Amino acid sequence: MTEIRVCTQEDAIAVSALLGELGYAVSAQQASEHIRQLGETGSDPIVVAVAEGRIIGLLASHLCQMLQYDKPVMRVTALVVNRLARRRGIAKLLMEVGSLSSPRPWGAQRRTLFIAISVTKRIRCAFANC
Repeated sequence: MTEIRVCTQEDAIAVSALLGELGYAVSAQQASEHIRQLGETGSDPIVVAVAEGRIIGLLASHLCQMLQYDKPVMRVTALVVNRLARRRGIAKLLMEVGSLSSPRPWGAQRRTLFIAISVTKRIRCAFANC
């Protein structure tokens, strides 16, 4: 069974490895500091997927109001599932649970949350194993 929970600084080694699968060189020390910084903003939730005691997926997002939209927006800033755990619905689960774990004031407006995803060449290559 897969559990989705809030990411903590203790997850930094696994976060570093997952970001590496997307082609980003982020050390565990950098990941720990970024997790701390983003956790303090109140608008940058990070959740991880855990199976059998191992972190197998990550969703980082930024919550904001944008000029062009009437509703709050959750922008996905990182979404990755360990290559050995793909094709099991983990990314879908991360998106479903991650969008519901929005901190206040966004959590009060869950029904109106809009999700924006920008796909870059780097991400497309990660999915296609370029």
